[in-house]
Amino acid sequence: MLSVKIDASMGIGVNFLQKIMFRRMKSLAIWGVIAIAAIASWSLATPALAVSSDSAVAELQQAYENRYTWDSEFPGFSAEVSINDEGNLDHGIVRVSPDFEVSVDNVKDPQIRQLIQAMVSSEVVHRKPIAFEERHNVDDIRSRGYTNQGARVLSESNEEGTSSYEIKDGKIQLIKRYAEGKIVSIDSVGFIDTTEGYLTTHYTVTIYDRGSGEVREKEDVRDFYEKIGPYYLLTNRNIRRVMSESEDPEEKMVPDTIVRFNNVQPL
Repeated sequence: MLSVKIDASMGIGVNFLQKIMFRRMKSLAIWGVIAIAAIASWSLATPALAVSSDSAVAELQQAYENRYTWDSEFPGFSAEVSINDEGNLDHGIVRVSPDFEVSVDNVKDPQIRQLIQAMVSSEVVHRKPIAFEERHNVDDIRSRGYTNQGARVLSESNEEGTSSYEIKDGKIQLIKRYAEGKIVSIDSVGFIDTTEGYLTTHYTVTIYDRGSGEVREKEDVRDFYEKIGPYYLLTNRNIRRVMSESEDPEEKMVPDTIVRFNNVQPL
């Protein structure tokens, strides 16, 4: 069994991200979802908001709180997971406990198991209810103007590094994380609105070389959710990836990775 507890240390630090890049052809699939989790939880346990712009903090907080999250009564769930990763088929059982511990059982390929673990752990990080003040208690959040499309650009800095956000219509639409030698850009382009908040259903993850600006890898992700009981849960994910700037993953007819969560049951 592969198991991980999602807590305040999940995803913090560039070294953690680099450790999970265990194979080039799988690096984006795993690095991408863990990078999202890292960005989500990166700012925990850092200095207070003493020098931040009040309006920048307020806008980031509003967009953060507009996201869909589970509540304190979340019971956890189990599901049968099946995956087709570049023709490699596997299946097993996923379980998320009420205290957000993730376990993956009966998946034969250890790399596939780690990929599923990363996906589910990232989803849990995003759905776990954590107050803005706890997650974004950073030393500096500032406004950097507006894009031509009218999105407000914010920067967030602390001793770990720098991130930037683009916020429009009350949603976080772009996140960039500046790491050692890399820039990771997560561009959200599709959403569904629920009465409890918005869910991102289509996004791209692009890894740039920080020196040259060249695209190293790019991934297009489509997520599908179902409301099971009172909670929205991820039931399908399609991933298309390319390894060069000249390619567009959206043009690929067949996804490189297809993940299905079936027979989803609350615990």
